[in-house]
Amino acid sequence: MTFGRGIVHSENMPENKREYGGDLEIIQLWMNLPSKLKMTSPNYQGFQKDALPVLISDDGKVISQLISGKFK
Repeated sequence: MTFGRGIVHSENMPENKREYGGDLEIIQLWMNLPSKLKMTSPNYQGFQKDALPVLISDDGKVISQLISGKFK
């Protein structure tokens, strides 16, 4: 989510979860924008886990997924 000039934010869960319950896992990452982008238009992008690139350290001990920015 890019907050920029301002955005109205509300959480929503799938109808079947509201009706039947069950586990729901969501993570939100809020990052500060550079000053030149502070007044940009608000925007929302939802990502599924399988759409994020997987990064593995050279020694294979750390596995992570890139959400924002550049790596190497």
